[in-house]
Amino acid sequence: MRSCNEASHASLSKRLGADPAAWTWGRSFQSRFPHPLAAAPLIGLQFATPTVPLDGSGQTPNVGSSVSMRFITSPGNWDATRHVIPLGESGDPKSPHFKDQFEAWRTGNLTVFPFSKEAVERAGVSSTVYAPK
Repeated sequence: MRSCNEASHASLSKRLGADPAAWTWGRSFQSRFPHPLAAAPLIGLQFATPTVPLDGSGQTPNVGSSVSMRFITSPGNWDATRHVIPLGESGDPKSPHFKDQFEAWRTGNLTVFPFSKEAVERAGVSSTVYAPK
């Protein structure tokens, strides 16, 4: 056990530095949502996405950046459904919805995802009706 401990300590020291207090989960596990255009000269910065330490541990479910969405529902109360996606629902960096869900995804503070017609109508901020001419 001593040999294993020494080998682990040496490996972590090499990778994370000599101070064990700095060996935190969030230092090794950070949000990563690379956009293909983020590296493009002149225009790339608008496509940059946040890279922040993530909370959790090796036993915490759904902490990595590969989680495409979090969806929690209760079939007995559909209107209590919660939902979030890692960044936002728009692919346009000029849209206010490009990264507007990131903080909720990072903190696990999911928003209500209304289900019934009444709940959707109460939560709606605008509506668009499409009709044939």
